[in-house]
Amino acid sequence: MNIEILNELRRKTEKDIQNVFDELEKQSIELKIDEFNGHKREDFIIKFDRFEFHLNEDGEKEFVRIRLGIYLKDHEEIWMNFLEPVGEYITVYDLNREFIDEFINIKPKEASFGIDSWAKELNNIIPDSYYRRNVKEYEFVCYINNTISLFQGRNFMLVSLFINRSLDYLEKIQSEEPLKCPYIIKATEYLKYLFYYLKRNDLVDISFCEKHKIEERIKTKS
Repeated sequence: MNIEILNELRRKTEKDIQNVFDELEKQSIELKIDEFNGHKREDFIIKFDRFEFHLNEDGEKEFVRIRLGIYLKDHEEIWMNFLEPVGEYITVYDLNREFIDEFINIKPKEASFGIDSWAKELNNIIPDSYYRRNVKEYEFVCYINNTISLFQGRNFMLVSLFINRSLDYLEKIQSEEPLKCPYIIKATEYLKYLFYYLKRNDLVDISFCEKHKIEERIKTKS
């Protein structure tokens, strides 16, 4: 299968996705179900991602997948090329260009994390004494503030490091009075929301999180 044939199948797939969108719009009206999962069709940006060849047991090409990415414009400048991935459309053809199957997946729309709102809320309730370097809570405040600044700077992979250090601190003092402090309680809630936002959007170092059992530990926090 040469590049001319592949490009022909790519162009056909790019046309077919619009037909699929037409059908999803029709179903959304008839069945009163949002087939676009909270997104608007007119906001979608369709980009060709890649060709994928499936090999049989003898290592010979058996069929090809044409994969299109479904994106939204990234106004927060988090994603590469300022395109947020929200789905994909795949068509499958055999080597004789005969259609085999198609798949579409559109992720549900999620609200943005709102890091600035979290920072403001936490700063409004932090005791002044926690800013003193000679108190033990200062360590925790530094970890929380590092997660905020790293998130704002789009250095997401390092955020997991300070989530882990924050959990270390909470586990170290779990039997002590400071855990009842409103700031500690709110910061613990913040860590939960932060971690799952990063995880859902593939912005964590999975191997690091698994090594330190971050998800398992964060589930135990009130």
